[in-house]
Amino acid sequence: MKVRSDIVVIGGGLAGITAAMRAASLGREVTVIRKAYGATAVGCGAFDVLGTHGGDLLHSAFDLRKGAQYAPPHDLFRLITRRPAHPYALFVEQDEGSEKAVWKSFRPRFDVAASFILDRLAKAGYELEGSAEAITPHPTAMGTLRWTNFAPVSIHRGNVNGWRKGGVVFVGIDGVDTFDTAFASRSLSALLAEQGSADAGSFDARTVTLPWGRKQGGMTPAEVARELDDPERRESFVAAVESELAGQDADHLVMAPVLGIDSHAETLHLLEKRTGARVCEPIIPAPHAIHGLRLQKALDRALESAGVRLVQAHVAGFDAAGSVIRMLRGEGDDGPFEAEARRFVLATGRFFGGGLVSQNGMRETVFNLPIYHGGRPVRERPPFALLRERYWSRQPAFEAGLRAGRDLRPVDGTGRVAYANLHAAGSILGGFDLAADGTGQGVDALTGYEAGSLAAKDVQA
Repeated sequence: MKVRSDIVVIGGGLAGITAAMRAASLGREVTVIRKAYGATAVGCGAFDVLGTHGGDLLHSAFDLRKGAQYAPPHDLFRLITRRPAHPYALFVEQDEGSEKAVWKSFRPRFDVAASFILDRLAKAGYELEGSAEAITPHPTAMGTLRWTNFAPVSIHRGNVNGWRKGGVVFVGIDGVDTFDTAFASRSLSALLAEQGSADAGSFDARTVTLPWGRKQGGMTPAEVARELDDPERRESFVAAVESELAGQDADHLVMAPVLGIDSHAETLHLLEKRTGARVCEPIIPAPHAIHGLRLQKALDRALESAGVRLVQAHVAGFDAAGSVIRMLRGEGDDGPFEAEARRFVLATGRFFGGGLVSQNGMRETVFNLPIYHGGRPVRERPPFALLRERYWSRQPAFEAGLRAGRDLRPVDGTGRVAYANLHAAGSILGGFDLAADGTGQGVDALTGYEAGSLAAKDVQA
């Protein structure tokens, strides 16, 4: 199988698909090569721009609950000052040294990128609400709080700032053990009380039995969600919830995160109509992260609408003439394949997505590009050399990745551009910790959009 395109994007998560759709929107013929779903599909489905995870860079969740101000200009300036290799630093003007000047240079570029991908996701059935200027707290399935900038509607409606005492009911499903409503409700109530929240109080917990559920062995959230894509199963589920809550004074329902995969919006709206309450889902981690799976499927639908070809394949090698990549080689569903293009975008992620491996040292898997940390190549250092003893410490291994300039072209071990027709996007870029910095999806959206723009411009030139 041979594929010829203007641009080939390697990686089909948030960063890669954003890059592909941006290039396609500029009239380029684009192919995405993806081995399998990666980190996007098992994530929480929210978009962190400048998140809070209790680290030394940004406000902790506790501080925000106590009334500390969320100040993006200050937080961004602090982030790139302390982490100068962070990808955000490629998109700001730091010469003036002013928080306002840095934010003024960053915000318009981020807004354009975010609007681009959020608009296409909404049209594909995955709507997110929020702002880069604000951060809101949402319940998790473990009874904790998760703060984020943009969240899918079913999560965003769980903003605890709008809750009242006695008006919240946690609703689980018999046999779906990944959401223990009694534990989650008590845990979150205790957490809010500890933080001195005015909306702290005891939350009710209920359990619904699925009319069509398995009587033995239980069901995973994904199995229930797939069943709820069926209109008849959806109707019987909503009727069961309605019956369980009869006579209950509830303003908010925190439902088990199972409200469908492709048609979750329909289930959400039907529940709200029939119960009269504002319905949300808690954030749930991998491997049961339904929100991430919904996001990935919406990205795939948006990609198809953009007219981009998607190839399921593993890239095993490439041909280059000097500093110019000519062709990728690998194995696809239909056997061996070759992909020729004028420009390439690398968006393979890190360890989970297969972009990085730790075999005989840390390395990038497609072009064998050098991995950097702290502005220096890692070279042959074993991964454990980039780990610290304390569990909660920032781990250098999780900040390692490719180094690139403002044109997003990765550099070689000497700091020179490795390949003239290659750009990189997403978490394959180093300089930040996906979890600790709370900027993962912001980096994906911004660098994906910019990489797609640059690759399309290069083709035109």
